Amino acid sequence: MESSLLNHVKSYFTEEVINKLGVNLNESPENIKKGIDVSVPAILLGLQSKNKEGLSGILNSAKNMLGNFDFNDVFGNFFGAPSGTDYSKFETQHMLTSIFGERFSSILDSVSSYLGIKGSSAAGLFGASLPAVVAGITHKGTNWNADSISAVLTQNKSSLVAALPSTLGLGAFGSFFAAADEFKSGTSSSVVDKTEATSVPPPHVRERFHEERKSKGGFWWLLIPLILIGAWLLFSKGCQGSGPEEERDAMIQQH
Repeated sequence: MESSLLNHVKSYFTEEVINKLGVNLNESPENIKKGIDVSVPAILLGLQSKNKEGLSGILNSAKNMLGNFDFNDVFGNFFGAPSGTDYSKFETQHMLTSIFGERFSSILDSVSSYLGIKGSSAAGLFGASLPAVVAGITHKGTNWNADSISAVLTQNKSSLVAALPSTLGLGAFGSFFAAADEFKSGTSSSVVDKTEATSVPPPHVRERFHEERKSKGGFWWLLIPLILIGAWLLFSKGCQGSGPEEERDAMIQQH
């Protein structure tokens, strides 16, 4: 199921914006699109992982940083002159560090390696994505309430996790992303394991079952000769008991 929040944020990245980002970062439009597919859900999940206090602090910083921000022209500052300064270089990097912590540099390394782009280009993609994310979660700066924003992020969590490529190696993003990655990759395998567990008993159970069946079978094979011997003795006794009566009857008939 696609995330309406994710689609809303990504809608800011029109073909024109993607082409401008490609020129600004010296990357192909295809790599820019792939990078946005990583940076946007990653930032949203990073915000979702914060507690109320942490999220409130980030939103306050964003509100102060974007006080004069034109949300109808999200990328206006990013493509300003000189290009890629102010929000995209210093302030946005500071906010992104607040979101991802000390792992942010390793995250950029992982993303640049995954996409095959320069580290500076990965940083530029995250820097360009942040204003779009803030515009999306605050409804263009009209709602800065941490509780309502947190609720929306939580509602979209599963879709955001699914949007990130599992081959990226989300452990680099921190324990929260690693747990999300394990959940996503472990769902199908757990179903297979459960099926195998119900259809094939463990080896020690199978061995014990065979041993018990063998021991029970051996017990019945021991009983069969005893039963036959008992039947033969009973039959022989019956024959011996009937002999004198038959001789007496023959004598009576002769007289």
